[in-house]
Amino acid sequence: METVIQRVLTALVRYGQPEAVLLVGSAAEADTIPRDIDLLMLSSSGEIPVEALNLIQEEMSAETCVRHDDVYRLVRAGMPDISIAPMMTSSVAQELDAFASGDNFAGERRYWAPGGRFPEAFAGDIVFGKVLHDACGTLLEMKRLLTPYPVAAQKALLGYCEQEISAKLELLEAFPGNELNAAVVRGDLVVAFTRAAYVVSGQYLRGLKRVGLSESTLCPTGKALLDVAKSLASAQAQIPFEKVRTGVTHLRRCYALE
Repeated sequence: METVIQRVLTALVRYGQPEAVLLVGSAAEADTIPRDIDLLMLSSSGEIPVEALNLIQEEMSAETCVRHDDVYRLVRAGMPDISIAPMMTSSVAQELDAFASGDNFAGERRYWAPGGRFPEAFAGDIVFGKVLHDACGTLLEMKRLLTPYPVAAQKALLGYCEQEISAKLELLEAFPGNELNAAVVRGDLVVAFTRAAYVVSGQYLRGLKRVGLSESTLCPTGKALLDVAKSLASAQAQIPFEKVRTGVTHLRRCYALE
């Protein structure tokens, strides 16, 4: 695996001329062979020239190179897929500064991300990613900005989760017989409580797929909030209104929201 990563890094630096390259996702944390290799490439332009992509594809003997959303994916039989996400260095810096200041917390829906793309998950990728190339120390500065979890970001995100949970609870109570509304709102509440569980613990939520790997490290309040999320996630169970209300009270007490 290290050989494959080194090969793609060498090709990317040679032809793409990045300012920094970060290995993120499971490949940055696991000793086992991951399903794919995810790379974040920072540059002044935020783009990879077509010529460079062709040369990287040739260097890696990849069969195809396709673009999905904002990521280029190299595919070759017998080798983990390689994803390269080119981003403009200045844009990433601004996004992370806004997050650390408590001005970037809502996130956005993406078709490939369960629940959406969370700013704290992206920040977590920066914190826990493996630096492969950092010509000017840009990635190290970003890591320092985000470690420990910025207090302003925690307060803003907790307030946002509390507002969403309270609003969605009102929707559930206002339309008790609407099954479609209940199903959609239930999913939103699962996400909000899960995000809150991690931020109140001062930990970065690394995406909903990884919750099972890290829930044991949550603080007692975080575990209680995640328990509400799990109760809501059971499609067969009745919506635990009292648990939801108790969860809202927990959030309001955190950081003096009430």
